[in-house]
Amino acid sequence: MPEWGTGTVAKAERVTVQEKACQRLQIRFDRGGLKTVATAIAPIVSADDPDTTLQPRAMEGDGSKVALPAWLENATEDDVRARFGRLPEKITDRRVPVAERFQACLGLFRWTTEPRSLVDWAAVQTGLPEPLAVFTRGQLENYFEKYRLNRDSALRQIVEIGKRECHPEMVKILAAVDRQTQLAVQRALKATSK
Repeated sequence: MPEWGTGTVAKAERVTVQEKACQRLQIRFDRGGLKTVATAIAPIVSADDPDTTLQPRAMEGDGSKVALPAWLENATEDDVRARFGRLPEKITDRRVPVAERFQACLGLFRWTTEPRSLVDWAAVQTGLPEPLAVFTRGQLENYFEKYRLNRDSALRQIVEIGKRECHPEMVKILAAVDRQTQLAVQRALKATSK
């Protein structure tokens, strides 16, 4: 499963599954821990294969039901969208100094739609240890788009306040982050100013 990450085979046995000779593998995955899979059923591929594209399935690795956090048990789609779209209070609270809000907002640019980043972001937003056990990757990408729009809008507002109130320390804060974040911030500011 892509959501388990890459893994190392700990044990291999020859078995027959659904009248097919295959192997039963115990694999220790980066995100999923130790899992037992049959090669006749599970799409196991080499991590070194650049052409590998697997489709994720939303289920727990051992086939068991996922325990949902209390907020999600009776949540409507609007509740779920709101949860995924929320920003940390340190960014939205106008009582927090603008330079601190700016620095906190820059930290949000570490999240992207890259598979590992997307899953980690969803875990932070939901409190779920394995978000792909509940949501599909497509759903997470859609929720992330709303989050990105909220983040970029908050960034634009913070920058406008910084310019209006003359906060030169914001330039130093931006200069201290990595180049990739600086470029992402520039793109976000251009996109939101249109």
